[in-house]
Amino acid sequence: MINKLPDPEMLLPCLTVPYVTTSSNSQLGLHLADVLRTKKDLRPTVLQLLSFLGRPIGTNAQILEEIREEDWAAATESNSGQQKRREKRRNGDSGVKPGNPEWVQFLVQQCFEVSLTELPLEECVISESDGTRQYPIFYDEETDVPYAPTFPNEAVRDECIAKCNLLGRGIAAQKEVQLICHLAAKEFDAHVATVAAVQADKHYTLASINKPMCQIIDRAKSFCAHAMVSGLPFLARNTMLDVRFRTFACVLGDTDGAANRVLFYCGFPITAANTDTVIAMLCVMDSKPRKSITTMQYTVMKKLAEILSSLWVIKAE
Repeated sequence: MINKLPDPEMLLPCLTVPYVTTSSNSQLGLHLADVLRTKKDLRPTVLQLLSFLGRPIGTNAQILEEIREEDWAAATESNSGQQKRREKRRNGDSGVKPGNPEWVQFLVQQCFEVSLTELPLEECVISESDGTRQYPIFYDEETDVPYAPTFPNEAVRDECIAKCNLLGRGIAAQKEVQLICHLAAKEFDAHVATVAAVQADKHYTLASINKPMCQIIDRAKSFCAHAMVSGLPFLARNTMLDVRFRTFACVLGDTDGAANRVLFYCGFPITAANTDTVIAMLCVMDSKPRKSITTMQYTVMKKLAEILSSLWVIKAE
């Protein structure tokens, strides 16, 4: 394996740093609040997501309709700017109903108060972090690209995907999925976040942030095809150092697309309801390699993947 790497010495920094390090820092609440204040079409979705994050306040659709955009804008301004708006209201310059600014502050505060219980380091298990792999690698002699592995429960997985109608339910248009992709990318300060599935010989990008929607590629060119095998979260800290991915076009890039190279991949499994069967992956990708992820990033990604699983069950019912 070593002789297939472009520079084996590049491995040394990764060998000395664990896949997951301890850190309680998370901006999840801040990112939710930013979406609530600035993205009108996602506001009901933010409130829906809050119910999964320990702040069950309902969608409050009627309340959202009554709040004027200037009140949302005021929530993002400095104290001096907010004071000026309050003075205008007192002088009769605004038709906003009394109480609307208070509702904005209340809803924004619910976002800030989101607090996930950080998983202990020993529970933040990453596939292959012990240096072992569950399957052999066989290469296409012409392309030097490894064949994608088959899943031990391939038939069961396909059946679950069919029951959920995962490939035909229009996931890309679901605002909950869009919001979760946005939050995942923000949590990692990464350029791309996707929800993807693998079936037969294809990889399907079901939803994404900063990547073409409904992208379909060969399974052999898919990170997720490898990530799904173990059923655990999967981390490629530097894809150039992984013999399975180093020849992928998205890893190699070109002179015009160097900034869009995928040199970091982190995927968390999304399981079918009441099973351990992985039917999709919530993935974060970036053009910059990372030495590790944090316990809180692990916690947030795990929770977001669990929410997706729950949402799809609700919609299926």
